[in-house]
Amino acid sequence: MFTLIARTGLFIGIFLVISAGALALALPTDTDEFVISVLTVGIGVFLSLFSTFALFIERKRQ
Repeated sequence: MFTLIARTGLFIGIFLVISAGALALALPTDTDEFVISVLTVGIGVFLSLFSTFALFIERKRQ
């Protein structure tokens, strides 16, 4: 069950990075939407790294 949650977090993190990154590339840099998109990319990267670490720990434990 823990592996399923970590894998779902990894997929959501990758989705956040791709979608918010594409939006950040399309927006001018002096808008508020650009800042929110960059913050969302950061959250997606954090979620992806955290989920990858959780998967690594779980597979190492088994």
